[in-house]
Amino acid sequence: MRRDVMAAAIADAGGEAVDNAIVARGSRNALVSTGLHAAAWACFNVTYVLSGNGTGAMLTAANALGVAMVFTGIASWMLLSEWMSSVASVRSGQGMEVPGRGWIWFSWLIPIVDLFSPAKTMSRLAQGSISRSLLLAWWLPWLLATVLVYARDDALDPTEPALISAAAIVVSWFALQRIIRQVASAAATSSSVV
Repeated sequence: MRRDVMAAAIADAGGEAVDNAIVARGSRNALVSTGLHAAAWACFNVTYVLSGNGTGAMLTAANALGVAMVFTGIASWMLLSEWMSSVASVRSGQGMEVPGRGWIWFSWLIPIVDLFSPAKTMSRLAQGSISRSLLLAWWLPWLLATVLVYARDDALDPTEPALISAAAIVVSWFALQRIIRQVASAAATSSSVV
């Protein structure tokens, strides 16, 4: 084998290893940040219900958790979008058609588009490595929890929407963590095969 061909093959193999390491690190970051966000979201809703209409320590805790929910939400969006972008980069290198980095990031923020595009993007990145039911187990509870946050504010008794939202976000996160692990594993396996 010629020396330049061998050097190119080694560089390609090294590039795949770097891509896989980036996806793996991004997986951990996305898992932790989305887990913290789901915990803050659920705790905020439960504390919100426990605080009732009164004041005091529970209301202060609910307010603090609300702030934590905002910051963990921003971190989750950033780290999950970055992980999805790294998976897209690996998939693109494998010759697969994937959404662009900008679309992956900003489709979460565009009204109406944010109701379906992130799930569709995740499905495209998965390339068949996750079931449709797992995808729906992530996305539908996420949508339900999001809608119930607004319904809770308008409800005469916010208890039910708040508790359902808390449960839905936890269900959504458990499905999402399985998706992240399966997609990362499939992307790494595919890149070592190609």
